[in-house]
Amino acid sequence: MLAHTYFGTNRLKNMKLLELKQKVINKILLIKAITIYTFQQETAYWANTWAHVLSTFFYMLSMILFIDVVYSNVNLVAGYTKNEMLLFLLMAQATYYLSWTIYGNLIDLVENVNNGNLDLVLVKPISSLFYITFRRIRLFRVAMDGIPPLIFLALAINWSALNISFLPLLIGIIISVMGTVCSLSFHLLATLPVFWVGESRNIVEFTSHFEYNVGKIIPLEGYGKDFKFFFSTIFPFLISTGFSTSVILGKSEPLPTLLWGLTVTILMLTVRQFAWNKALKVYTSASS
Repeated sequence: MLAHTYFGTNRLKNMKLLELKQKVINKILLIKAITIYTFQQETAYWANTWAHVLSTFFYMLSMILFIDVVYSNVNLVAGYTKNEMLLFLLMAQATYYLSWTIYGNLIDLVENVNNGNLDLVLVKPISSLFYITFRRIRLFRVAMDGIPPLIFLALAINWSALNISFLPLLIGIIISVMGTVCSLSFHLLATLPVFWVGESRNIVEFTSHFEYNVGKIIPLEGYGKDFKFFFSTIFPFLISTGFSTSVILGKSEPLPTLLWGLTVTILMLTVRQFAWNKALKVYTSASS
């Protein structure tokens, strides 16, 4: 009897593991197919692609010149030297391009709710939230837009003037990724009013501009204690760039900052899933 129970439990565990493995494989295959399809879309119009490349390059050039002008009169801004500020700008732009690979899907969600195409997503045999998040992955477009100016910015930094160690660098990069997840989760929350009021594009665009101005213009050390807490919890916009750069430069303790970022990320993902489920109940009730 005990042996039968043991083997039955083992078989159940193996079945669950196989099911989980198949779900992971399906998601990987879906991301692969989405990436290929998006690449084909993005390479259809080369004139637009090169126009974007030039615009992002000249934007980066103007930002470098602006920083150069500012530091021609002062040595420190918010406790940052010129090279530290350039590193902050590099992290800001890198996380911006990282989030931009899937940010457009949020705008698409608003349209899909209004035209009813969300129904086609809900009948697919995969997590609707996962599919909505990764429906289009703009790797090629972001690479073309982002890599040239990022390389140009990296060459403008005097790396020998920065004291960067391997462990803070690694932890800083991990924090930047978690911060990007937090920001995208918040932007998704900003799209959800469309389920109740029928429109939320302006809300999403506002949160995007707000995040950029709060989290990617002013370093963490430029904020007071209350603002640091507010913009790293309620509005988690300081984590991707402010927290990560501060850790990389040794201005913040790596492990406590990593723990803070991880806690906020888990919280945002939990709230995101809960809010998405609530929104779907409203949508399906209205559709039925």
